Amino acid sequence: MSFVSIHSTIAAAIPALGEIAINASWKQTANQTRKERAVCIPMECVRAPEVPESFRALVESCLMASAEETLKSFVNDQPNNYQISSNLFDRPQLVESFLSKSDSWMSKESLETAFTGSRTWNRIVSRAEFASNVTYQNAANAYKDNILKLSAKPTHLPKEIRDQIIAKMESDDLNTEMGSFIIRRFEQMGKKDSVQTVSFADL
Repeated sequence: MSFVSIHSTIAAAIPALGEIAINASWKQTANQTRKERAVCIPMECVRAPEVPESFRALVESCLMASAEETLKSFVNDQPNNYQISSNLFDRPQLVESFLSKSDSWMSKESLETAFTGSRTWNRIVSRAEFASNVTYQNAANAYKDNILKLSAKPTHLPKEIRDQIIAKMESDDLNTEMGSFIIRRFEQMGKKDSVQTVSFADL
């Protein structure tokens, strides 16, 4: 097992080539003095060059937030330990940590409420084809059904379907709790791809 050093100041964490600094800070309170901690980890842990550019920044933001929370939780538990296992910052671990937070999972009911109220769904159902074209209706409902499947933890969607779903979503929806949840789920599925058989090309 390898370890990385925890620096007692953010300024002391100077990343080497190919690294990035992750920091956490605590405000002064009645029970706590102000402090900060930082570590340098491989940049690849929080970068996602393989995902579509349209939502890459959001995926990377989730990974950064998870890395910062990992550092903060470790320091809270072991305030006098200045070494932390590098494995805690492995990208799969950061994804799992982010998803395991109790407030990060959306139930099917909450996901359906959020999606049916989204700009994406309203754009889809407002088109004339939704009322008159059975093929369009089927594609729209398949799109919705695939999103609602994300509330089930065993669910896996192939990469092509994931990419199509994101491509058809309004950018404003990607910045919501629903959008963040969808992106985290897709990131979790990243290494379990298969051939897709559904097309949303005309939505």
